[in-house]
Amino acid sequence: MPNATLHPFTAAWFAAHTQTSQAVSVHTAAIHEMLLNTSSMSSRCYPAIEAATTAADS
Repeated sequence: MPNATLHPFTAAWFAAHTQTSQAVSVHTAAIHEMLLNTSSMSSRCYPAIEAATTAADS
């Protein structure tokens, strides 16, 4: 008889799939947060960089 725990569509398979999906979700949320922080920081820095560039060109 084949190993039932490795066969798709068993409770163990679904549990493992759920754990994997949750781990991916946590990593995705962390990456999203980093992208938002980077975007926010960039938007706050842009005016100062633009002013410095304009002053340097004068």
